[in-house]
Formats: sequence, C-alpha cells, structure tokens
Amino acid sequence: MENNPVYSDVKEYCEKYPLQAYNIFQTYLDLYIVKKWKVENFIDLELLKTIAFEVRNPKEDSNSIVISMGLNETWSIENLNEIFQDLKNVSSIVCAILSPDSSIVYYRISKGMVPPLKLKNSN
Repeated sequence: MENNPVYSDVKEYCEKYPLQAYNIFQTYLDLYIVKKWKVENFIDLELLKTIAFEVRNPKEDSNSIVISMGLNETWSIENLNEIFQDLKNVSSIVCAILSPDSSIVYYRISKGMVPPLKLKNSN
C-alpha cells in the first residue's frame, strides 16, 4: 500500500486512522483510478475514526459524499444521524462497503424519510 504512488494523497489519514487505513486507501483507489471520479475534498470524521471523500461523478449533477467501511462494521441510526449533523447540508451519503477480497459495493443512504418511487403499471 505504502509503495503505491497515490498513497501519499491519503497517507495523512491512513496514519491518523490505522484501523481504517486499508478501507480508506482501497476506496480512494477505486474512486480515483477505477471509476475516474474527481476527489475534491477529504472530510475528517472523527466520530467514526475515518474520512469521507467528497467526489464528483461525471454522470451526476452534484457532488457525493463517500464513506468507506468494512463488510463487518455496523453503524447505528444514532451514528448515521451524527454523520448527517456533522456534514450539515448533505441529504445523502454513499457507503463504500469493502469485502476482504477488495471488492467494493456502494449504497446510497438518504437523510430522513424518502418516499418510494412511483412504479409504472405494466398492464
């Protein structure tokens, strides 16, 4: 990990949060190199002892906030509420869930209640 040329971009946070270093680095690699999203900002989330990535997906109109987590980590509703309070004007976050084989699944979590999409009648 330390030998990778882009490690220096996240080194500060990997050293600050060593238990999350693998998740931080792998998520950064996926966002920056694989997805080619522009990482515009790193947001220190001291509550979770990790960081969030403010990213620009070229296919979306606005920035997204991505937080990496391990497959076996659990977050409570209280944790999510505190994250949304810390991030102020953010209506959703994207959880980057890493499995031991380095694959990543992304899930968007919205703040508050979100009505379901109207389903088209197939008849």
